[in-house]
Amino acid sequence: LAFSAEPTDATAGVALSPAVAVTVEDLYGNTLPNATNSVTVALGSSAGGATLSGTTTVSAASGVASFSGLSIQQAGSGYTLVASPGVLATATRTSFAITPGAASQLAFTVPPSQAQGRDPITPAAAVAAVREAFLHAWTGYEQYAWGHDQLLPLSHGGRDWYPASLMMTPLDAFDTMLLMGLDSEAIRAKALILDSLSFDRDFPVQVFEVTIRLLGGLNTAYQMDGDRRFLAPAPDLGNRLLPAFGPKTGTPYRYVNLRTRAVSGPVSNPAEIGTLMLEFGTLSRLTGDARYYDAAKRAVTTLFAHRSTIGLVGSTIDVETGAWQDRDSHVSGGIDSYYEYLLKSWLLFGDADFKRMWQESIAAANRYLPDERPNGWWYGHVDMDTGERTATQFGALDAYLPAVLALGGDLPRGRRGDRARPGPPPAPRRLRRDAGLLAGLA
Repeated sequence: LAFSAEPTDATAGVALSPAVAVTVEDLYGNTLPNATNSVTVALGSSAGGATLSGTTTVSAASGVASFSGLSIQQAGSGYTLVASPGVLATATRTSFAITPGAASQLAFTVPPSQAQGRDPITPAAAVAAVREAFLHAWTGYEQYAWGHDQLLPLSHGGRDWYPASLMMTPLDAFDTMLLMGLDSEAIRAKALILDSLSFDRDFPVQVFEVTIRLLGGLNTAYQMDGDRRFLAPAPDLGNRLLPAFGPKTGTPYRYVNLRTRAVSGPVSNPAEIGTLMLEFGTLSRLTGDARYYDAAKRAVTTLFAHRSTIGLVGSTIDVETGAWQDRDSHVSGGIDSYYEYLLKSWLLFGDADFKRMWQESIAAANRYLPDERPNGWWYGHVDMDTGERTATQFGALDAYLPAVLALGGDLPRGRRGDRARPGPPPAPRRLRRDAGLLAGLA
C-alpha cells in the first residue's frame, strides 16, 4: 500500500482529506492492475490521532484478500499504523513519518485464511510445482530431442551446439534428477551419457560453456552417483581444455579444438576467464592432479592483477596482451560470475588468495556501481578507471547478485539490492524477487 499525503499542523485543529494515491502489489512486487482502491486520509488534532479510513479491495484472481480497518495513530513525532484484530497478519513496516509531498510505503501480509481465489503457496507446493515443470521439460526432451544437446520446444526437434552432440542437456540435468528423486529418469539419462558421450571431436568448443556444463556435470555426477565411469571422462576433457590457457598471460582463449588443441578467440571477458575455478579445482581434488587447479587459479589471479587502480574490471580483455578492449564495468553478463566464483572458490577450497580477491573486488563494486533508489540499490555501469556512471541498465543475469551478497555475509546489502526498483522500463520484478528468495536461503 503506497500513499502520499500533505498534512497541515495538527495543532490548528483542521482535519484534511488530501489526495491519496494507492497501489497494491503482490509478493513479487508486481502491481495488481485489477485492484479497486478507495482510501482517504484524515489528519487532525483529535485525541485518536490521524485516521486512515475506507477499504482497498483486490480482485479474487490475484489471491490477495480485501482488507479494511486500518488506522494511523500519532506516536511522538511520527505515526504508527494500527490494524483491527484479524485484519492483517503483520505490517512489515509499522512506524513511519509523514512528510509533506512525500510518499510512504507500507507492506502487509494477509493471513492465509483470508486469502481469496487460490490456496497459499506452501514450500511443499512450490517444490511440487518446480518438479512438475522439470518433468514437463525433460519429457519433451526425451520425446523430441533424445541424444541431442538441447530441445527445440516450439518446433518439436533437437539441436546440437556443435557438429556432434556433447550430451549437454542430460549431463547438465542428471544431478537435478538425483536431487528431485527422479530415479527412472536418472537411469535413462545415465545410460545415454555413458553410452554416447565422447570428447574426441575435431571441432572447437567454447571453454567456458563446456567447463560449467560438461566438466562440472561430470564432477557432480560422480560425486552424487558414485559411479567411476562418470569420473573417467572428466580428466580427458580437462586435458583437452588445458591448452586454452595460453603461456603468455595464463588467461584462457575462448575456444579450443577438442582434438587438435588449436586455440582461437583471444578477446575474452572476466566471466569466461574467472568462471572455471570450481570445476577445474574440483577435478584436481578428485584426481589428485594439481594442474587443473593451478591453471584456473593463474587465470583468475592474472585477471585480478589487471584490475584498475580503483579495483574494477572491464568488459573485455585481450588474453595475449593483457590489454583491456572495453573498459565498461558492471555486474551484468560478461562479468557477473567473476564475482560469484571469487567468493565460492574461497568458500569451497579455503584458499586465502580467493578470500582477498573477493573482499577487494566486491568492496570496489559496492563503492562505485550501486544506484541509490528510495527503496534500495541496483547496480549500474561505470568507467572502470574513474567510476563515472556510463549507463543505468539492468539485465536478467544481474539477478544473481543479492544471493551472492547474502552468501558472502552481507545480508543488509543483499536485501537492499533485491528491493531496488529501476525506473521505466522496469526490469522483471519476479526475477528480482526470485533472487531475493535465493539470498534468503544462502
